[in-house]
Amino acid sequence: MLQRAPESRLDILCSVMADLKAVYPGWEQDTHFACILLSTDSELTNVAPTAGQISSKRWSSLSLPGALTCIPFDVFVERDRSWTVAEISTLYFLGSFGRPLFGALMRNHVGGERALSLAKEKLAHAKEPLTPDVLMKTQTAFALLARRILLDFRPLQRSTKTMASNLVACHLQVAYVIPTHHRFLVSGSPSEPFLVEAAAQMMASPEFDTIECLLRFTKEELLDSGESGEIVGRTLMINAYDAALRARAPATTMYHSWVTVLDFLKALFPDEVYAGVIASRPFKHPDGPIFEAAFTNAVVRLTHFVRLSELNLITAANVRKAFLRGMGIVGDQTQELIDTLVPILFVDRSKAPSEWVVEEGEMSQIAAHCKNKAADAMPPHSDLYDANPELNTEKPMILMWH
Repeated sequence: MLQRAPESRLDILCSVMADLKAVYPGWEQDTHFACILLSTDSELTNVAPTAGQISSKRWSSLSLPGALTCIPFDVFVERDRSWTVAEISTLYFLGSFGRPLFGALMRNHVGGERALSLAKEKLAHAKEPLTPDVLMKTQTAFALLARRILLDFRPLQRSTKTMASNLVACHLQVAYVIPTHHRFLVSGSPSEPFLVEAAAQMMASPEFDTIECLLRFTKEELLDSGESGEIVGRTLMINAYDAALRARAPATTMYHSWVTVLDFLKALFPDEVYAGVIASRPFKHPDGPIFEAAFTNAVVRLTHFVRLSELNLITAANVRKAFLRGMGIVGDQTQELIDTLVPILFVDRSKAPSEWVVEEGEMSQIAAHCKNKAADAMPPHSDLYDANPELNTEKPMILMWH
């Protein structure tokens, strides 16, 4: 005996509308009728299936508008001012960005560690203590790495459609766009420093293996293969920052901190390459100071990446904002100039971090060109300044091609 498919909420609504039509003939001509559905259900076909999936033939031609997603929850609740590196390296400051839940908890006298534990449990969709088996599950590992190295799904794969829905429902990913046909959603991980801090601490587990996770995602066809070179580059940078931070402060559990540019590059490159880098001179000014002297007082703060749609958005003001978040910037996939940009702050190392003010005039950047094709050449460094006249040109910058 055939069983009737379970009714969706749209089926129930259509049934009610049919009853209204039977009781009040002509009501649809005389009445403007609308229904607004608020839902956090990521399985959209359970809420509003496509026309071909509506069980009632009377309403099979019903045309529904595309679902509206509300994204701009990222409100910086603290008044922007002259922040110091010590001030921005606290959980309270990180909670000022992103969804308001965690900042609100701390402003209402819930301890930062307690709020961070809640963030970890929500990212993992599991209760603490979080075991290695939980952290290395495909969905949990993808959620953590997406927060830090910006992973994009391989487009329109059947496996990624289900996983995208699950990540939104269970692992704090954000739905960006829901097409009118409702067959899939486009999701991602925006810059939320508090959640990034939680992800970084979870990934610090000795049993968490980033490379193993990326290889598994590739075998399961979850990633866009065209992004492989860029993903490797971002992974190396994040791993280098983490390693340099552990070397500087072995007891720290706070990843939104700082490391010197020299220590960052030492962790990024083999010893012989690093030795050549710090002894080099600027190719535009061969008589200028050597690299080591030029960047002795420069620090970097890199915990995650986000993508910008246009290169001209990379201004000195936005580079400062990125440093406050601990955020690296990724160029759009179609641009050819740079792939990643990491903010640099020049400070007075003779003073304490509580006196290092994050000012626009003290900002610079590491601009990296990461491609998986040997034929891709690094464009002239002047192109970056030509495309971004508002960048700070008073400080030295670093260009890398790999």
